[in-house]
Amino acid sequence: MTLTPGDWRIFADIHPAGPDGTLTLGIDAAVAGSYDPQPLPEDTRTARLGECTVTLDGGLVPGAAVGVSRDLLAELASRHGGGRLGDMVSTMAHSPAVLVGYPQLSRAMGRAKLDRRISERISITVQPRQGCGLCLDAHVGAARALGVDGGGIDRAREGASADPAIAGIVALALQVYGEPT
Repeated sequence: MTLTPGDWRIFADIHPAGPDGTLTLGIDAAVAGSYDPQPLPEDTRTARLGECTVTLDGGLVPGAAVGVSRDLLAELASRHGGGRLGDMVSTMAHSPAVLVGYPQLSRAMGRAKLDRRISERISITVQPRQGCGLCLDAHVGAARALGVDGGGIDRAREGASADPAIAGIVALALQVYGEPT
């Protein structure tokens, strides 16, 4: 494997013999050299390599997954009204260990001291940059259910808030998102 200069996150799923099932190993690797970060390409549902074209038509549904991922996805889908799962969750399904950690992270975030109306505003600010419209819609719906008005949601989409304290928290979240290290 040849990696170009930059930061890489590498995962390997290993299926050892025995009762323990799948093991996922991961490493963050910094490859030295001249690194010129580029913006992410525009979101697309079609990829081409040579003469081969692959088009993603819809999202992953729990019944299409295999093994442990099928059960975990079914659980997540039922918790979210049985609807379509977002691209992030669909991608995590390729590694059961990552998919198992996602609900644990969600539960830990639920125990956080940050008011949920603020955390939803942070999510509304970040999701357009992530490119997941389904996730953005879910967070907008959650914010509305928590009593955040339309103006607050619109300002959150712009990375702002009428409340200076919330504006500061949202600005910090954007800074961490843009430069996580």
